Amino acid sequence: MKQIFIVEDDAGIRELIEYLLISEDYQVRSFPTATDFKEGMSKGRPDLILMDIMLPDGNGLGYVQGPKQSRSLVTYSDPAYVC
Repeated sequence: MKQIFIVEDDAGIRELIEYLLISEDYQVRSFPTATDFKEGMSKGRPDLILMDIMLPDGNGLGYVQGPKQSRSLVTYSDPAYVC
């Protein structure tokens, strides 16, 4: 089963996306903050990341094109969509 990580601070949006993906038989882990996402990445890598740009404790876009320490979390081989 494919695993998808959702990083979204708005609980309503996060829960809706999670519901839709679970109903399509994806394994989903969701995180409300960049800090929680970092912890989740240390426990396993997903097949896809859906990430909000404006998070309360970080910029989602920075994980894709930011400083080297952030890029180590999300590599170019990791499919990531920043919304």
